[in-house]
Amino acid sequence: MIKRFRNLLYLFIGGCCALLDGCTTTSSNIGVYLDDEIQSIYGYCPTLEVDIIGLTDVEVKRLQTYDVDKYFNPPQTFRKSLGAVTIKFSETDMNAKIIPKGSSAWDKWKDKGATAVGIITNLPMVIDKEDNAGPIDPRKLIFNLNDGGSSRSVVIKGSGVIEVKKAPKATNVVEIE
Repeated sequence: MIKRFRNLLYLFIGGCCALLDGCTTTSSNIGVYLDDEIQSIYGYCPTLEVDIIGLTDVEVKRLQTYDVDKYFNPPQTFRKSLGAVTIKFSETDMNAKIIPKGSSAWDKWKDKGATAVGIITNLPMVIDKEDNAGPIDPRKLIFNLNDGGSSRSVVIKGSGVIEVKKAPKATNVVEIE
């Protein structure tokens, strides 16, 4: 009787482990595109840094309320602690950037238990923060890893970071490892 109970217990534990393994972080291609009209908004293409970050539940809560300007200003303690992949856009490099699902960044994010991806940029604000949509800063976007498909695309516009269903056409795409 005890042996039978133990076998059922092992079977139950094994089944639970298999189920939990199926609920792991989903990797996908993440494409970041610079909007074509950004030059007309600013009169030039500003040099931008865009951080793509695999976030745990705790980091999501903190990033949601964290000030974007403070995030990018020295000493950047919080920024450094997240292990972000930083990409850059400038007047001389407006190419789309893609982190492929096979990138080493995904391994690091999975190892730390990431459940979401954050995209945050140091885009200059065209309007006052107070005139904006309340406490949500449009220069950052957070999405759940398990809510998308095999590809996610975001566009950096003058108004902020937005996710789009269909990737914009890009003549040059740089793959980030």
